Amino acid sequence: MKNIKYYRQFSVYFILLFLFSLVANGQNTALQNLALQCDSIVQADTANGNRICSQLVAFAETGSDLREKAEAYRLAGNCSGKLENFENAFGWLQKAAEISRESDSPESQLILGKTLVNLGAICHQNGDFNTALSYYLEAEKIFFIQNNISWLIRTYASLGDLYDKISQPEKRKEINEKAFELLSQTSDIEAQIKAYTCKANNLSNEDRFEEALDLYKKTLTLSQSLKNYHLEHVAWYNMGFALSRMDNYNEAAAMYLKSYEAANAGGNKSDMGDALYKTGLMNFYSEKFLLSEEYLSQAMQIANETNSNILKRNVYDVLYSLEEARGNYKKAYEYLNDYVDVEFEIFSEDDLRQTNFLQARFEADKREFQITQLENEKQIQQLNLKRQKLLIVILVLGLLLGAMFLLLVIRKNIHKQQLAAKQAELQNQKIEQMEKEHQLLAVQSVLKGEEAERSRIATDLHDGLGGLLSGVKINLSSMKEKAVLTENQVRAFNHALSLLDNSIGELRRIAHNMMPETLHKYGLKTAFADFCVEMGHGETEINFGFFGENKRYNSELELTVYRIGQELVNNSLKHAGAGQINVQMFAETSRIALQVFDNGCGFNPAEKGNMAKSKGIDNIKSRVAAFNGLIEINSAPGQGTEILLEFPVNDKS
Repeated sequence: MKNIKYYRQFSVYFILLFLFSLVANGQNTALQNLALQCDSIVQADTANGNRICSQLVAFAETGSDLREKAEAYRLAGNCSGKLENFENAFGWLQKAAEISRESDSPESQLILGKTLVNLGAICHQNGDFNTALSYYLEAEKIFFIQNNISWLIRTYASLGDLYDKISQPEKRKEINEKAFELLSQTSDIEAQIKAYTCKANNLSNEDRFEEALDLYKKTLTLSQSLKNYHLEHVAWYNMGFALSRMDNYNEAAAMYLKSYEAANAGGNKSDMGDALYKTGLMNFYSEKFLLSEEYLSQAMQIANETNSNILKRNVYDVLYSLEEARGNYKKAYEYLNDYVDVEFEIFSEDDLRQTNFLQARFEADKREFQITQLENEKQIQQLNLKRQKLLIVILVLGLLLGAMFLLLVIRKNIHKQQLAAKQAELQNQKIEQMEKEHQLLAVQSVLKGEEAERSRIATDLHDGLGGLLSGVKINLSSMKEKAVLTENQVRAFNHALSLLDNSIGELRRIAHNMMPETLHKYGLKTAFADFCVEMGHGETEINFGFFGENKRYNSELELTVYRIGQELVNNSLKHAGAGQINVQMFAETSRIALQVFDNGCGFNPAEKGNMAKSKGIDNIKSRVAAFNGLIEINSAPGQGTEILLEFPVNDKS
């Protein structure tokens, strides 16, 4: 049931996550569709452009994701700029920049950089070159930090055109070269087209038209791969320009006609009119007057449809020259008058446009100032509220500090009392520890004294009494060979010698047990093995097992472990009535353990009096404690006895 509950919860969570992703993807798709529509907007498409702008602003105002809001405002501003609605363009672009500046994330910074490029383009288009330059340079810094090569190239292309307009050819050439140097670092085809165009423009300005033409051809191939008719139109147009500068007017006319076809496929009437005008101009230069007049007539028709005075002026200019070349001076004079009239209208339009642009800038700056002023007033109000809150906080903190100070005084007194009690407890523990150490030292001293006395007695027995008995045996053996004895006397004499041999053997065994020479020479493993073999000749079977590394330890520790093992085995032999005794030794780097267990009668470990009286356990415990060891006794009547000893081993042991 519990697993089913978790499964249901997980299913609900998964469904909600799926629905959320669908909504998010739907929002992203909607914004992308609007962005594509915005890219296709041209100046003459006012109604459609305003509709798209309204949808983008509505998307920005209802959206919750800050990055999507900023991008929607940016697209709306860019679209309004194309429609020359500069007040809305500045307002929405500045809003996009404001939202983007709230975050340092790479995505927000990318939108900010694009917004600055769009703001720079509007100022650039309207002749405010200083402001445009500042926007472009700030955008360049953002794209450089992000290493966004595609948008760096786009920014450099705009900067190159700006430097060209303010008559700084060296700067223009330098920035265009920068764009071309980045070409190999991007797979963005539109950016590649701009990079090639920048380089080709530099070559054209140096009258290296054939080299420029090769690069313009590359932009054509890339544009066709994208199926972008506007970029294809620009590529054909640039090729026509290069050919015209080479005085190859027939081929230039063909290129401009291709440019017209691309613009027509894309439905961009402004580009179509410009391409037809250039085609007519090239045919005029080739003195194909009828063909030139035909193309110029089509261009004039588009100029009237789009109400483009600039295109009209350009067409009138060529028509004037055309009629003059034909000798139709009256018609030429009429076209010249039309040219002058349209030129005045263009001046008026430029003035009006410049006025609208400046008014839009003023309104945008004014709105920005009002917003800043309101924010300042809001900040002042918030500051006053913060001051009031700060006073309240200070009063509360004062009360809290007073209470805390009182609490600290109380706690300090309690801590002093606890510290005094703890110090007294530590002092008592230290005294107990010292007493314990003194006791251990006394035990160790007694053990050392015992071992020293054992060593002395063993030496005296072995070297003194043992030597005397051996001398007696030698003398008796000599007397036996020289004396004449009866058979009974020989038998008695041999029996006396046998008893003497047994006495010498027993004397050596006692001396060996008191101070085993094997232990000093070979260590615990060999000493215990010999001891068990020596003691195991009777009715009781004694087995010895060794585990671990056969290494040497401190001589006092080795002697203590050996003595305790001897005593435990002797206790089992004397009191347990065991048929089998097993001795096991565990030798490790950090400890020595000795286990002695038998199958004898056993005893009750709780009966301390009996243990001390019959088996000397207290004596063993004292020896163990002298070396900070542990002893564990497991026994019960009729179930045998198991005694485990463990001694810690350090570098000094």
